[in-house]
Amino acid sequence: MVSAPSANSTQSSPYSFGTTVGQTSGPVFPGNATAGGMIVINNGTVNVAIVTATMNLGALGVYTGATAGVAVINGPGCVNLAPGDKFIFDNLLATAAWNGIAQGGTGALTFLCF
Repeated sequence: MVSAPSANSTQSSPYSFGTTVGQTSGPVFPGNATAGGMIVINNGTVNVAIVTATMNLGALGVYTGATAGVAVINGPGCVNLAPGDKFIFDNLLATAAWNGIAQGGTGALTFLCF
């Protein structure tokens, strides 16, 4: 069950983005300034990792500031999605752009913004 989004959305609900995902980290979602929430679905047949396009990656608890997010399967800051998995933002704004990578073969993701 999806709860009410954290902010009023001006988005018609839901708005869908679909993309293929390659074996090199790259953009998979451009961001959506009006999204009050989002569901990410791995509707492909391979594992996929996603990460925000901008992140603060640290080493041993030391953080150096914003840097480009590089998606890595099982990598720090990444969210791993097996085939059929869903990642749900139901009480957070979901406006950021995302990068992704597929583990072997070509992946497929759907982003449902509301």
